[in-house]
Amino acid sequence: MVDSNTTNRDRSRYQRGKDRGQSVSSIVVAVSEIDSGQIDNVSDVVAEVAGPAHATVHLVCPFSTDEFEKTIQRLEYDADSPPEPDELAKRSQSVRQAAAGLRDPTRNYGMPITVHGRITDNTGEAIVDTANEVNADRVVICGGNRSPTGKAIFGSTAQYALLNAPCPVTFVRSD
Repeated sequence: MVDSNTTNRDRSRYQRGKDRGQSVSSIVVAVSEIDSGQIDNVSDVVAEVAGPAHATVHLVCPFSTDEFEKTIQRLEYDADSPPEPDELAKRSQSVRQAAAGLRDPTRNYGMPITVHGRITDNTGEAIVDTANEVNADRVVICGGNRSPTGKAIFGSTAQYALLNAPCPVTFVRSD
């Protein structure tokens, strides 16, 4: 049985995109330090989709509470007045690498880039929440290296995003 509310919501969402004359206006891209080896592949995929449509790219950098605190210490911020998660995310190596890749003159179509830092214990949930907040038309996530058996299933973050995102999800495999 198909949930008619979900079906109607999805149809109206895609119809809104058609009414604007664009197929994609907002893309959420999940990046973390773990994914740093795949940032170039992800940037290629995002540029192919977002570039021609001049879509806004939302880079989401999730931090666990522990990672956030360690990063504050490593970057020598005052622990009594820590920066906002968005500010810390902008200093993340993976976010800077992704932004640089998207601004590369060979792929830069003038697409705006926004950075979102999230403190969370559930990365998939942070990705989906951001997609909902920005009314994303697509989510792009990357997958880690897996054994031949493990390739039959997605990791928990990818699986959560695939099942719960309000829009299509593009999964970029590692090489």
